[in-house]
Formats: sequence, structure tokens, C-alpha cells
Amino acid sequence: APAGPRSPLRAALALARIEAWLLLRSPLVVAGLLVGALVVHQVVGNNQPLWWTVDWQIGSGQMILAGTVLVAAQLAASRARRDDLDEVYRAAPMSSRTRTAALLLGLVGALPASVALIAATAVYVRSRHALGSPDPVVLVGGMLLVLAAGALGVALGRLFPRPLAGVLGAVVWLVPFAQSNNISGAFTWLPPWTMGDQLNQLPSSFAGYPPGHAHAVELAGLAA
Repeated sequence: APAGPRSPLRAALALARIEAWLLLRSPLVVAGLLVGALVVHQVVGNNQPLWWTVDWQIGSGQMILAGTVLVAAQLAASRARRDDLDEVYRAAPMSSRTRTAALLLGLVGALPASVALIAATAVYVRSRHALGSPDPVVLVGGMLLVLAAGALGVALGRLFPRPLAGVLGAVVWLVPFAQSNNISGAFTWLPPWTMGDQLNQLPSSFAGYPPGHAHAVELAGLAA
């Protein structure tokens, strides 16, 4: 029982710490990290790495991680309705809006997995004497991608309590990524993440291409 009255913000922060810890040690998130690392390893291939394409290719692993975070967030947001505990939650001294805010703030629990994927890939690529240097904005964009997927999972969980909703949401989330190779021209960088295979053909990085800053802004808008 609380020791005294709390403001909605303090209550949301207290609950967010719990939700972040649950998300951090979620088997779904751990599985997404491992599978994402395998995907990045496969995408980077055996040729000498080029950082101006590897930093985008890390996003392919982030996309897999984002899908599992989406499912985990949907399960967390639908916990009360799925377990028939609506009356218990309504009796708690915390509004539905505060609990939803806590779920959204708790998505920071997925960021360590995202950072770990970036760090592991950076160590691996560095050991293979990669050319160039990574673009920090592109790497941060991958973290924003994970947060956007988690926010979508929270929204789905508030609307649909069944776990299948999260699974279907993850499938829909991955469709633009799976079809990004069929998009050409100015729309190449509009899907949530793109493989950037054509960057392997460039002799070096070019200023302003790919539009890393614009892509990061787009992903931040999706998360918002």
C-alpha cells in the first residue's frame, strides 16, 4: 500500500521502473536480440565491411528486435484485461491513463538490447578492419525504431487483449521491411527501415546520402 498520496507523475515513474525491468528481462526481447544479431551477421556478409552501409544494415537486426518488443509491449499493456483483473486494477489508486503512461515510459527497458546489438556489431566490424566510420544519427535511428514498435505494442494492448493481436501487429510491422527491396527512387528511405544494399556499391560515404537525419526524424515521429 502507498505510504501517502502520490502525484500521477510520481506514480507513473514508479510503475515505469517495474515495467522497464520486466521488459528488460523478457524472453521475447532476449530472443529478438539474438535473432537480430544473427540477421546482421548474415547481412554484413564475409566481405570487408564498409561503415557507411553497415550502420544501416544494423537496422535490419533492430527491425527484428523491434518486432519482439512490439509483442512484449502488447502483452504487458493487455495484462489486466487478459487475466480478467479489470476490477482489481480499477480499485487500485492509479488511473488507466497513468498506467498507460507508465507502460510507454517503461519502453526504455528495451533500449539496452538495442544498444547491445549496436555495440556487438561495432566490435565485430572493427575486428574486421572496416572502412570509414559509423553515422551516430543512423545508429540512434535504430533505437527510435525499437521505441516506435513498443509504442505500437502498447496501443494494441490497450485495444485488443488477445496475444494474437501483438503477433499480427509484428507481422504487419515487418511487411515494409520485407518489401523495401521492391521500392526504388525517392521513396526508398520511407519504409521504417531499409536494407541499403546499394550502399555497398559506393566507393565511399557521401555527405547527405542516405538521408540519415531525415530518417531519424521520421522514426521519432512514428514513436510519437
